Amino acid sequence: MKIVLKFIPPTINKYIGKTNIWEYQRDKKAIHNAVKMCTIGINPKYKKCKITILYYFKDKRRHDPSNYDKMLLDGLIEANIIEDDSYEVIKEFTTIGRYDKINPRTEIYIEEVR
Repeated sequence: MKIVLKFIPPTINKYIGKTNIWEYQRDKKAIHNAVKMCTIGINPKYKKCKITILYYFKDKRRHDPSNYDKMLLDGLIEANIIEDDSYEVIKEFTTIGRYDKINPRTEIYIEEVR
C-alpha cells in the first residue's frame, strides 16, 4: 500500500513547551483526516507489517525524522490501516529524508509481513 500526502507533518518540537493544546489537537486531527481521505475504500487492517516513510523536504536543513512520525502512525490507526503502533504490529519501521524543492510531500509504504 502506498499513501502520498502533499505535505510534511509538523515536527513534534512545534508543540513541546507550548501551552496551547488546541493547536496540537487541530493539527493532529487534520493529519488523521488526510490519512483517512487517502485510504477511503481500503481497509486491510494489517496485523503485522513493515512501514517505510519517505519525507521529501523542500530544503536541505537538518531534520530529525523521529519527530515527524507520531501523528502519521496515529492516523494509520484511526484510519483502520494498522491495529496499533506497537512492535507486535510494526515489525520493521524505516524513515528516510530526501530533498524535493518543487514537490515536498510524505510517502508512506505499508507492506504486510507474516
